[in-house]
Amino acid sequence: MSRVNFYQLLDLKINPPESDPEVIESAIKRKQAEWSRLRNHPTKGTQARQFISLLNEIRKTMADPTLREKEARNAVELLKKKLETKFKSIDNHVFLFCSKGDITDEEITRLSEFHRVKPQIIQRRVDRWRKKHGHALEIHLAHLLINGRPDEKTIGKIASQFQTTPEAVHEVLNKLLNERSIELEAYINIQIRKGFMSEKEISSLAEIYTLDQGDILRRVRCPIKKKSPSDDEHAYRIDSTVEQVINENLRIVEQDSLYSFLGLFPGSSLEGLQNKAVEKEKEVRKIAQKDAFVTASGVLAGQCISIFKSDESRYAYDLSRARALLKNLSKDISLAISNNSLKLEYFHYLLRKAVSFGTLPEEARQHILDFCQSKGWKVDLPKKKRNFKRYARVAIVTLSVVLVAGSIFWYFYFKKQRLEEAYAETLHKAAELPSLEAQVNVFEGYLSNSKEEELRERAASQIASLQKRIVQRDFKTATKNAEKLYTEKRYEDIQTLYDQFLSRHGNSSWADDIRKKSDQLSGLMDERDYQNLVAMPLSEPENIAHTGTAYLRKYPEGQHVAQVRPILRKV
Repeated sequence: MSRVNFYQLLDLKINPPESDPEVIESAIKRKQAEWSRLRNHPTKGTQARQFISLLNEIRKTMADPTLREKEARNAVELLKKKLETKFKSIDNHVFLFCSKGDITDEEITRLSEFHRVKPQIIQRRVDRWRKKHGHALEIHLAHLLINGRPDEKTIGKIASQFQTTPEAVHEVLNKLLNERSIELEAYINIQIRKGFMSEKEISSLAEIYTLDQGDILRRVRCPIKKKSPSDDEHAYRIDSTVEQVINENLRIVEQDSLYSFLGLFPGSSLEGLQNKAVEKEKEVRKIAQKDAFVTASGVLAGQCISIFKSDESRYAYDLSRARALLKNLSKDISLAISNNSLKLEYFHYLLRKAVSFGTLPEEARQHILDFCQSKGWKVDLPKKKRNFKRYARVAIVTLSVVLVAGSIFWYFYFKKQRLEEAYAETLHKAAELPSLEAQVNVFEGYLSNSKEEELRERAASQIASLQKRIVQRDFKTATKNAEKLYTEKRYEDIQTLYDQFLSRHGNSSWADDIRKKSDQLSGLMDERDYQNLVAMPLSEPENIAHTGTAYLRKYPEGQHVAQVRPILRKV
């Protein structure tokens, strides 16, 4: 477990490291006076008092040449990590400005001033972007995708324009769509933790990422509702006090989220987060000397155990994190404004970035528009194209009323659409049912009546997801009920619970855990029955004989057989 670095804490020179005792002592006294002033501050007081408690260790470390040299090396490593974080932030802004195709000298200057670095550093990050993403064809396709995916005719024209083949255009296009798919997958993985997604979300995502709604539906592994419940916004919220405690302690350990504190990604499994949180909490408890860093780490480890105990509480934290990131997005918006206007490419980039946080698409869009409106800035929005193909279809349908052949054509043309609507109705019907088993029955009924292979696969995927949730629910129920019985040493009843779980879910990934617990029960029963025997008063020889005989009959190879036989011979 790391702690605050004394060179950084005292604001001492690192390269080369400060070694003058007088300079160091002067810095210590200056900081000591500062911390003393802050010790009763409502938010900074705890940290200030903890820094004061470190004064003896600070003086001891900084007075010892060997320890001081080690502290200086650690300071350099920490500085490198901070630079990596700064470069990541710079790269995000370079991508923002380059989303229109390239970056101007004026924008490079603006970025250097914003990040307080030399323009040459920004220029090097721009050169990296140009090498990876600056090809004219890729930029052209990225701009087209803002308003919609190009059709085959357009792709042919683009190939001719850039003197390449349609296959090469498709390759670049697929690369861009794959990038969008990764962002989309991150959003879906956050939203499915609440147990459903809405149809409005699906349509908004399809518009933002230029994907078919069917492509998105195939990725969704939870029920689809026609609309989110009106109280959904308030159903998943962590207490504001808890949120404040988390953010304050994250600042102390210099991490941006509980995920980075644990050293894991936001997409990590719930089980992995739980295990890492427990491991972190044990690691902190082993440290005898508590400083601000260690104390904050202990608080955060406890919060991780609490928040990552279920998908619901984790989703509440994800929403809290998304709201905080959305507020910070306002800085990016302000940075991107030119001539009191937000360019279309910037708007689209920022919108995708906000959605990648886990923000609902419409909420992300409205946040950008509201912020710009509050500042009096204009926003260039994607053009809504008229669907001329749709108007043509309407005309043909009208004509087909009097033409039998036309009616047959349109029947087959819309067959797939009707099948999609039937599947969507199945999703809605299942989502309205409170029981997971009832939802499984709905999808199984759909499978028995549907012959469309693609839709059958999607229904089967929904069944697999629901069955996994059923197993997880039954596992939690069995273990929770067993906890109460363990305190009463009712091991036979626990065995019944475990047997019932295994009879239903013996092939699940949770079964091995139950089997391990079940294997331990015989030993616990053995110990309990032996302790009951030795606790019996000697004035009850008949009961002792009966209980001892029952023990030998029940546990012929028990761990206390050698002790029970002499007891029986004495009665």
